[in-house]
Amino acid sequence: MTRRPIAPPPGLARRRHHAPGPRDDGHDLDPPDHLTPTPPLSTPEDEASLAEDEARLRSAIARLADERRLVLVMVEWNGMSGVEVARVLGTPVGTVWRRLHEARAEVRRALERGAQ
Repeated sequence: MTRRPIAPPPGLARRRHHAPGPRDDGHDLDPPDHLTPTPPLSTPEDEASLAEDEARLRSAIARLADERRLVLVMVEWNGMSGVEVARVLGTPVGTVWRRLHEARAEVRRALERGAQ
């Protein structure tokens, strides 16, 4: 019995394409400079608001229970997966996801209370 490969659903098939670069007709794919949006200039008020938001976020994270804060930092700041965090901490993956969910919810509630 010969096995046939299973084709992916339409729209999910891998597309093979060349690396981005200049087109064959010599035109560059980047938009001209006059069409490239310029980033908005930050004002002192924007900088102060950003610093205030950052302080509120740090305060909310500092108030988390140790196990929740650790999982949040490992996933959000260190970019680790739930499986990696579970392996490092020696806990089940489900526990990691629960702690992450609880940490995010607690931080969100603290930030919403501060915004009111």
